[in-house]
Order: sequence, then structure tokens, then C-alpha cells
Amino acid sequence: MKILKITLITLAVLALAGWFFLFRSVPLKISPETTILTEPLTEDGKWVDYRAYLISQFPKDGNTEKNSARGMVALFGSGDENFKPEHWKMLGLEPFDENRKAPFSISCDFIMDEKFRDCEIVEDYFAVAPEAVREYVTAASPALDAMVEVIQKAEFYAFPLVASSPDDLISVLMPDISTLREIARVFEFRAWLREKDGDQEGADADRLVLLKFGRQMQNEAVTIVTLLVGKKIEKMGADLKDPEKWKTLEPINREENLQRVLEIESLFVPGVIQNAFRTGRMDGFADAFRIAGEVPDDLFGWSLTHLGIDWNVVAMRLNETTQKVYFPEENAAPFEIPRYDSGSGFLKLLSRRTRSKILADFLARTLTLYGIPELRQRILEDVPAPAP
Repeated sequence: MKILKITLITLAVLALAGWFFLFRSVPLKISPETTILTEPLTEDGKWVDYRAYLISQFPKDGNTEKNSARGMVALFGSGDENFKPEHWKMLGLEPFDENRKAPFSISCDFIMDEKFRDCEIVEDYFAVAPEAVREYVTAASPALDAMVEVIQKAEFYAFPLVASSPDDLISVLMPDISTLREIARVFEFRAWLREKDGDQEGADADRLVLLKFGRQMQNEAVTIVTLLVGKKIEKMGADLKDPEKWKTLEPINREENLQRVLEIESLFVPGVIQNAFRTGRMDGFADAFRIAGEVPDDLFGWSLTHLGIDWNVVAMRLNETTQKVYFPEENAAPFEIPRYDSGSGFLKLLSRRTRSKILADFLARTLTLYGIPELRQRILEDVPAPAP
């Protein structure tokens, strides 16, 4: 009986030790290697407050006429119910209430109308329903004219980011982006109409606005999405015919804009890791892996979700990957995200460090890091201008 007790106790100790060394998750620690930022901290002083850092990057003169976002929010409203009093304050504006609506509105529902579903270029819209487009442009023109005045006075466009929590940057909301893209399309409609009606000067005026506004968006962008949309809006004005008007454009440093955005966006990755560790929300990762075509079966997704993870290994490896993908010019050779063969043996999964590396590499793919090189090339391409 005594030998049995000793045996059982020994097995229990070994099992506990095995669990501790193999299947217990290692907590994330704040350090330059894991969280990149070590401050500012959340109110409890325990974690990095990435949202507060992003707010600190908002231009100091973002509440003046230099910021076209300020004038546009004053004209059209914020576009999102999550836009809080602090965001209005950042723009130097008083919040709209139910009794004070925005003075102008442009209905984007028109462009989303089912009859225009397959339209991709301006000519397509006019081919489908020319009179409907003309009526819409006429109705929207007062709002466009007000927007012209705002853009002409501004130097940049900086819209406050809206994040749901201090570290959940993956759900950063940019309610302005889709609206601005559609408003720019209406400018493009009006320029096309004016040109067809023989008003080349008016058409060039609208295209110059698109060129200026597209550059303003890029000059203070903090996300790749904003850079891409700004670039698209800039290209909408590329049919500007008057070479003298091209000369009035302020120069744009695309490389500098891209570098700034990548440095800020590289913080999104440690923000995602910190949020996953703090909240324990790992359920969606296995689905994301399967969508990406990386996970062959449910068992492997389950193992990543339920077995112990060293979050510091995940963070350091993913941060290293991010830096090499975002800033390839700092690396001697092109960097490729490693692929782990999940079917190469169950014994490999017994190593907590290996499981953590696998998780980091899969996350690198599901966070679309592998698409950055192509986006870099698109952003750095210049907008064509007519020969002088």
C-alpha cells in the first residue's frame, strides 16, 4: 500500500511538472521585444495603451482649418455612432445632437443602387442611367462646393481613430473612409459632366480638388487603408488637362508617408497579441487559419486554441516577422514567412515553444502581412501627369 501511495504521488508530481513545463501558458510581459511600446500604460498600469499612443500622434493643429477632416465633419457629421465627445474635441468642434443635423448631406445610397451594381468606371454609370446621375450630381453640388472651400484652405486630412478598447486595434473604426471614397466619386461624376458640357475649366477645377484632397489624405495617414484610398482619390483627378494647375499642387513624399504609416501599423500586431492574451479570445483564430488554407483539420486548430502557449515567444517572433516584412530595405535578404507542416508529427506539438512559433507564423498570414510588399509598390507609384 505504501509503495502504491508513493507511486501515485510520484506520478501526480510528474504530471503536474509535465503540465507546468509543456501545457501551461506563459503570460505576456511588457518589453520592447514583445509589446514594442512600453508606455503609455492603461489606467491600471498593467498593459500598454496603444489607443492612447495613436491619439498622441494626432496633429497638434488638427483642430484648425489646416485639417480638412475638421471642416468635413462640420459639414457632414462624423458618420459613426461611436464618434465620442473626445473625438469632436480633437477636431475643435461641438458635437451634433438630434436637433442640430449636419448642414449638408450626400446620399451614398445612390451609388450603391442595384442598377449600378456592376458599374466600375464613371462612363458605366452614365451609360446605365445618365439622367439619374445628372440629377444626383445637381442635388449634391452645394455639398461639393462647400467641400471645395474646406479642401482649398487645408494642408492635410487627419480623422480621429475610433478604437473599441485600449489594445484592440484590429477593430479600429474609420467610418470616414468609405464615405470619402463615394464623395470623391461624385466629384468625378461632376468633372465628367462638366467636360461633356464643354466646361473644361470647371472639370479641371473638380479634378484639381481630387488631386489635392487625395494628397492631403496621404500626408497624415496612419493606416495603409487611408494611404490606398487617398491614392485612389488622387488618381481620380489625374485627367486634369491644364498643366498650370498641376504646378499648384504641393509636392508629396510618398516614401516618407509610407514609412510613417508602416511604423504606426507595425504596432497593430503587438496590440492584437496583447488583446488576445488579456481577453483569451482565441476562438476565431482556428477559423481564420482554415480560411487561409493553412490548417488541414479541426484537431490542429483545437490544439492551438487549448494547449499552452508562450505568449512572449509568439509576440517576439511575430514582431520580428512584421519588422522584416514592413521594412525589407533594412534586411540583407528578402524575408519569407516560414511554413510549418502541421502533419509532420504529434511530438513536435508537445513543445510549448514550437506551438508558439507555429501560432506566430499562422498569425502572420491571417493578419495579411504577406501582402505588404505588393501594397508598398502600389503606394509608391506616382500619379501620371500630362507632359509639360
